[in-house]
Amino acid sequence: MGYCVKCGIEMQRCIPVGDTREREQCPACRHVYYENPTLLIGCFLYYEGALLWTKRAMPPKQGFWSFPTGFVENSESLQEAAARELYEETLIQKQSADMLPMSLISISAIDQIYVGFRCPMEGRVEAAITEETTAAGWFEESEAPWDLMAYPDQEPQIREIYSWIRSGNFSIRIGDVRSDGDRFQNFELK
Repeated sequence: MGYCVKCGIEMQRCIPVGDTREREQCPACRHVYYENPTLLIGCFLYYEGALLWTKRAMPPKQGFWSFPTGFVENSESLQEAAARELYEETLIQKQSADMLPMSLISISAIDQIYVGFRCPMEGRVEAAITEETTAAGWFEESEAPWDLMAYPDQEPQIREIYSWIRSGNFSIRIGDVRSDGDRFQNFELK
């Protein structure tokens, strides 16, 4: 942040009164610029024992397999963002109410918060190829493209989702991904 968005004066780094962290603050009007984590969502469609995987058409991880994901936009709920990203990447249209919360993960190293939703389907709907997706497929755990995953460190969590689908017992996962090791805790849905 070079200049104040309120009055145009050059911002300075300082610890604002009543705060504990150094931030950008305008010396004239005292406006504080807060840098907060970005918020991303992911959508996991499933039918019977299969998850819908998508092959990324754009960086990062272009050409690798993942799931419909993206950033939450202003004036949009988390569920609306999940339904929108699903549509943008697959042309599969689902209502925001169809998005069921599944995970909340803090990725502190890159200042991101990732919210995952699951969405049960009544069949294996065909996903379209879009600007964001070069291929899509329904994969059961044994045939999933594990060797071509965009983010291989997520494999244990994806395998856990497969186990939830098989059992029909879902949890909400709270996680913290850190350089000194990942920490996850599951809360059973009663």
